[in-house]
Amino acid sequence: MSTAARLHEARNSAADAAHLLRHCIARLTGDGVSLDADPHASDTLGEVTLLPHQREGARRLRAALRSHGGALLADETGLGKTYTALAAARDERAILVVAPASLRDMWERSARRCGVTIEVTSYERLSAGSAPDGAPWSLVILDEAHHARSPATRRYRLLARLTQGARVLCLTATPIHNRLRDLTAPLALFLGAGAEQLDAATLAAIVIRRRAEVVEGPLPRLGDVIAHDIPLAPEVLDALRTLPPPLPPADGGVAQALVALQLTRAWCSSDAALLAAIRRRLATAAALEQSLACERLPSRRDLALWTADADGSVQLALPELFATPAPALGIAVSLDVVRAHARALRSVREMLRGGAARDDARLATLARVLQQTLGSPSHRKAVVFTHSVETADRVFRALMGTFRMALLTGTGARLASGPVARRDVLAAFAPDGSPPDQRDGASRIDVLVATDVVSEGIDLQRAAAVVHLDLPWTMARLEQRMGRIRRIGSPHEQVEAHLVSPPADAEALASTLRHLARKAALTHEVIGVSSILAGGGDWPGIAASTRDPAPTVERERIITLLRQLAHRAGARAASGGPIAPSAFPVVRRWILPRPATPTALALVSIGGVAHLLAGEEASLSIEPGSVRPILARLLAQLGDRDTPSRMDRPPGDVDGMVRRVLDWCERRTAALQLLPPTACDSPAHRRVLHLLDQLPTHLPRAARARLAARAAEGRRLVQLQAGAGAETTLQSLAAEFPARSPDPASAERWLDALLEHLRRPASPSTQHEAALPHSESAVAEAVLVVG
Repeated sequence: MSTAARLHEARNSAADAAHLLRHCIARLTGDGVSLDADPHASDTLGEVTLLPHQREGARRLRAALRSHGGALLADETGLGKTYTALAAARDERAILVVAPASLRDMWERSARRCGVTIEVTSYERLSAGSAPDGAPWSLVILDEAHHARSPATRRYRLLARLTQGARVLCLTATPIHNRLRDLTAPLALFLGAGAEQLDAATLAAIVIRRRAEVVEGPLPRLGDVIAHDIPLAPEVLDALRTLPPPLPPADGGVAQALVALQLTRAWCSSDAALLAAIRRRLATAAALEQSLACERLPSRRDLALWTADADGSVQLALPELFATPAPALGIAVSLDVVRAHARALRSVREMLRGGAARDDARLATLARVLQQTLGSPSHRKAVVFTHSVETADRVFRALMGTFRMALLTGTGARLASGPVARRDVLAAFAPDGSPPDQRDGASRIDVLVATDVVSEGIDLQRAAAVVHLDLPWTMARLEQRMGRIRRIGSPHEQVEAHLVSPPADAEALASTLRHLARKAALTHEVIGVSSILAGGGDWPGIAASTRDPAPTVERERIITLLRQLAHRAGARAASGGPIAPSAFPVVRRWILPRPATPTALALVSIGGVAHLLAGEEASLSIEPGSVRPILARLLAQLGDRDTPSRMDRPPGDVDGMVRRVLDWCERRTAALQLLPPTACDSPAHRRVLHLLDQLPTHLPRAARARLAARAAEGRRLVQLQAGAGAETTLQSLAAEFPARSPDPASAERWLDALLEHLRRPASPSTQHEAALPHSESAVAEAVLVVG
């Protein structure tokens, strides 16, 4: 049948349009079979009943794992990412979970409830150089995946090895802490160099980010942030700003501006935190002074040999043996710099021991907030967060006699009676089963004072309030803190946040706030603003916004708008079956009640990944930021929901719109076939492919034809390798290539070794669709012309 005849057959009804739109939704959300499944139908995983957003999330994750070999689930904290991930992994053969050591018990308990077999290891073990044994993994789940954001570490190198040949599922509500590389480094474990070159449409398909409003379960409301001021101490801040510069070690040191920022951050937490920081810097000054007296200038490593005890005493190494000789002419000047810096630090210390001390005011404010929170009839609990161990310890020692309180830091847990196991503290604070007011009084904990080490992954939903004693170094930490109590299944209708303000106004702390705002702006631009930060009242000076919504946010809005359009087009239409793939796209027309510019909505498959292509006339795009406004405009043009479509008005240039969609797919296919996939275009790939291309020049003419097929197979296998681990392997194989003028025998042995290594069978589940031949084409599956 000719193209014109096929277009002439395009059906023209709102019900047909609704059916096609539902098919688009099903493909975009990873479910290509069931178009009209009841979103409220029960779907259990072992003992766990999944909520609708968890079921949809699992489908979308499975689709991304098939098409790209990996995915990132970046749902906001408290939405149940653990169960969503286990639902996506339910059919995998061998599953490894990498998580912070503190979450090991949680993962093992959750997996047992879901009936999913997993093995768990920790980032801490990987950092120590210990990797789990066992068969090759078909799926590696990285919980709190921002711990895999530093490629130069031993931890990351082991992760690259563990994930080679496996699918990778990353979980984190806060993938960006400081820079964009925080996001791309975990993605590179399955995308390799391609993680640095993702376009907005692909990023939105790989990164799934839902906000709290998608949840249909019991998620508490977030109240406004309540700020509590304490008396200002501007003289301390002025002294920190005007500190004389420190003397850097022989191999360079921290810039003066950063020293002032670090000390200011400690002071904003507590006097105790600043005094501890001053004690450490005075120990460094003493080490430098002693070393300079011996005409030596120590490096940073040398300075680590000096240790400061709690009383400020310093244990000296022998600078004559360890430190670098100092320039003779600079010793006197260097000593003056060290002594001036130390004098200024001692001056600040005296301020904190006198009238500028503010810890008593902090503690009184905190006690008042806790009394108001705990005094409610519902026996609410509270979590007090700080980034400083010294602040946490100061609060615990001062208030443990007033409240049923526990201390939890990276070094352990304590009650008023002494050290206890971490799991016992969490069990007493957030007991399973009985309500908190029915717990035995001696074992009940109402207030948990914790450092940010506890702000990841742990469920503290019994608490109704978070008290921030300071602002963390990143906005990600701020979101993690609130995510401990705002969770699915919380017994509270609303949770609240309190901030004990530092003893300086926002203008005086402008540099600290700008530092946080820069990080917040980057996060908002790439993955979207958090409802915890945007909806929980204004965080003064740091709740940055961006002009253009993030691609992940736009994709979620696109799916929502498609659902609204499908409902408006055929709310009472009978459900149809799946649209079967064919050589020519299914075409539907939808004539709106009011005249409108003809618009094309096309479901296109690029490398097996579904995208929505939209545009008017010559302008077509799959970029989420371009597609979403078009859908919103169509929805607005529908007007009154009861106005029927007019069937007597010509539908516009349907043939032309469909042909433009097909032309777009042809151009995209040509571009895909011209350029290699970004995931297979790393320097390591290019190096090995270059060596394979040059291989015939090292062989006798008679051997070239014999080895041509094997070299071609080598090129094919190289182009199937993706991920950081695969790139490391290719680098090693390239390094094993013989010298510049290898003899034919050594060149042939290298080719044999290459093929033997790359032919090693991987798990069938790891052969993701992006590596298959159809990844080099863009295919239009369905076209809806609206107008």
